[in-house]
Amino acid sequence: MVTVTQLFVLFLIPLSGWLTDHWILRRSWLIGSFGLLLVLALPFFAMAEHAMTPFAIAQVVSGLLLGAIMGVAPAMLSEQFRSEYRLSGYSLAFNVGLGIGGGTAPPIATALIGLTGFKLAAGAYLLVGCAMSVVALWMLKDRGRQPLR
Repeated sequence: MVTVTQLFVLFLIPLSGWLTDHWILRRSWLIGSFGLLLVLALPFFAMAEHAMTPFAIAQVVSGLLLGAIMGVAPAMLSEQFRSEYRLSGYSLAFNVGLGIGGGTAPPIATALIGLTGFKLAAGAYLLVGCAMSVVALWMLKDRGRQPLR
C-alpha cells in the first residue's frame, strides 16, 4: 500500500505546489492539510487495529495528506528568509525540526503507549503535533504572492 500511495504522491507533490503557486495560498493549504490530519489522526489509528481494508484506507489517505504537505511546505518555509540566508535558514529550520519531531516520534509514541496502556496514544501524539503545526502556521506570514526579498 505504501508503494502505491507513493506513486500517487509523486504526482500530488508537484500538483499541490502548482495549485499554491497559482490558486490557493500556501498557508491556507497547509492549515487545511494539517487540520484534516488532526481530525483524522485518532480515527485512522483506530482503523489500523482492525481488518486490512480500513488499515489500507488510513494508510493511503495519510500518505496523500503528507504528500500534499510535502509539495508546499518547502516553498512556504524558504519564503520566510531573506535571500542571503534562505538556504541556511531553510536547511536549519527543516532539519532541526525533522530531527526533533521525526527522530523522536517512534520512541515517544512507544513510551506513551507503554505508560498509558492506551493503544491510540501514538494517534494522540500525532494529533498534538498537527495542532501545534496549525497554530504555528496561523502565526506565520504567507509570502507566496509577494516578490522574494
